[in-house]
Amino acid sequence: MRSSRIESLSSLTLLAACFGLLSCGGGVTITSGSFCDGIHQPTEPELDSPYDIDGDGFFDATNEWCIQTYPAEELDCDDFNPAVHPAATEVTCNDIDEDCNPATPDTLDVDGDGSTDCEDCDDEDGTRSPAFEEIACNDIDDDCDPSSIDMIDADGDGVANCTDCDDDPATGASVNPGETETTCNGIDDDCDPLTLDDELEDQDMDGATVCGADHIRGNADDDCDDQDPNRFPGNPEICDGFDNDCDWSLPAAEEDGDDDSFRTCSGDCDDSDGSRFPGSTACNPGNDSDCDGTNDENDADSIGSGC
Repeated sequence: MRSSRIESLSSLTLLAACFGLLSCGGGVTITSGSFCDGIHQPTEPELDSPYDIDGDGFFDATNEWCIQTYPAEELDCDDFNPAVHPAATEVTCNDIDEDCNPATPDTLDVDGDGSTDCEDCDDEDGTRSPAFEEIACNDIDDDCDPSSIDMIDADGDGVANCTDCDDDPATGASVNPGETETTCNGIDDDCDPLTLDDELEDQDMDGATVCGADHIRGNADDDCDDQDPNRFPGNPEICDGFDNDCDWSLPAAEEDGDDDSFRTCSGDCDDSDGSRFPGSTACNPGNDSDCDGTNDENDADSIGSGC
């Protein structure tokens, strides 16, 4: 085929085009007697080497003689770059037609998100593109910009704002899902609304909790015993030896100083003597052991009467 193409060219045209020192296409200067004809001329170091300036084995696609002599797959679209020729692999995103085939794309958009693989940080994920807005707290670089903040830890407690219910540096350093709930401080320390701040809330259903209405333990509105419905702030004091009104004090009349299980308010006539209390059977002349107003020696109902 090469010889038939050459024969079709007149010898006069050959001589006129490339005789002596002439420029034969592509700005390539060749020497006398050199033709891009597929024939190794005596003046050529290699076969048609003056038409393969970059030495990649492919010939100048801008030279008319080369076009006539060689098929398209042997023609070099850039004879000054050895990395460019029909057998080269196209490298994307460099604006160079390495394989001399304009149909081979230099850029791709595999995921169809409108951004090519030259700029898309993940061209297999259609939800990530430089054209998109960053979505906070999904741990994904949505906008392909590492400098865009996906999550922050403003209070420095090691938990990002995405899961930290209080990331404020002023109040949240001890508040995050990893903390232990501290009762009676009015704060959701562990970021779990189901964890009770008032310990067991109002277990005795008397209307008061151990933390009180202010959620702070140690104040006058605290339930001093959340297992006893007869003890809560404001409850009237009764003679039972308990702090019924939760004022953290016990009236003197409710004390049992002699440990006889009776109190002044319940009829103990001497709370310093454990033998004197209502119903006592002790016989102590000169004493009213059973606290009925009659000394034992004169007490007809006492076992000790007449003693």
